[in-house]
Amino acid sequence: MRLFHIYNNIKNTNFYLVFLILFIFSILNSYLFNWLNIKFGSQFIIPINSLPKETVFFVAIIFAPLFETAIYQWLILDVVNKNITKKKILSLFISSSIFAISHYYNIIYVFSTFIAGLLLGILYYIAESKNRFAFFYVFLFHALHNLYGFWFVN
Repeated sequence: MRLFHIYNNIKNTNFYLVFLILFIFSILNSYLFNWLNIKFGSQFIIPINSLPKETVFFVAIIFAPLFETAIYQWLILDVVNKNITKKKILSLFISSSIFAISHYYNIIYVFSTFIAGLLLGILYYIAESKNRFAFFYVFLFHALHNLYGFWFVN
């Protein structure tokens, strides 16, 4: 029940402030798991990184966020929640788990993308509750996150 109380408090906050706070958590999540990966994990090479920078930019900033928002947020969170589970928290964990597994480069990265999936799902539900175009805002969030990684990580 405590999660629903927190969710309702967030839901009543200014949407753009929530977007910014979730984005900051997303970047911190990336730094934390990047550090853990360097310290305890193995370095991994994402296959797309061997492609030309323009192709990586298009795939990472446009295609992947669009495709993944359609699958992991819209399809799972919206369709599954409304037609199968009718429980947002269950749909959120299903969506985040599948999102994480689809990003399996190593186990540390799976945990990082699970948290990222939770943040994307929370943003989707909050945008939807405020009658915002949830798909667009989650796509934008994901694209900005990937753009940040493209600029500062690669």
